[in-house]
Amino acid sequence: MKKLLCTAVTGKIYYATVKEIKPGLYLGAGKRELILDNDFIACMIEKLKIENNKIIFNTQDSKYIIKLEIEKESKDKMYR
Repeated sequence: MKKLLCTAVTGKIYYATVKEIKPGLYLGAGKRELILDNDFIACMIEKLKIENNKIIFNTQDSKYIIKLEIEKESKDKMYR
């Protein structure tokens, strides 16, 4: 199966072919493709815009809420 993963040691994001050993634990089983941080963040921002600026993610023991807050700069600040 293919899965988007973040390595615990380096924080790098990969799209990888993996084999599930037990629920939530995966072993690399083939090719890994590095996803650049900016590409991942840009994708998440677009997803948040589509989802009305909020995504709720539930796991077995936690609930995560990601919110997009857009701060607009005034034109004065942009030209300084």
